[in-house]
Amino acid sequence: MHTAIAHRLAEDLRSAGFTTQALRSIVGDAAESALMRAIAVPARRILARHPHDAVAVLARLFVLGDVVDAASVALSANDVADLDALVERIPVTGARYDEAGMQRGGL
Repeated sequence: MHTAIAHRLAEDLRSAGFTTQALRSIVGDAAESALMRAIAVPARRILARHPHDAVAVLARLFVLGDVVDAASVALSANDVADLDALVERIPVTGARYDEAGMQRGGL
C-alpha cells in the first residue's frame, strides 16, 4: 500500500473517532474478550445494533471483515468519491470468513 494512502486512511479513521477505546465502549468486555479468542459473533451482534455509528461501521469493516455498503462507510469519510478512490487502491486478496468469524480462504 502506498504510504500516502495509508496516512490518509489513518487520518480518516482518527477523524471518525475509530480508536480501541471507542471500540471497547461499544462492544464491551465480553465481546472484546471473545474477539481475542477469534470468536466474532458477540461483537458482530453488538455492532449490528449500531448501523449508523461510524465506529461500529468501521469496526465491522476493518476488525470483522464484514461487507459494509459504501453509504454506511461514508458516515466517516469526507466524501464518497474520495472513499471510492481510496478503496480502489487497496489490494484485496479475497479472504472470506464464516458467521463465526473464522477464515475460510484467501490471504
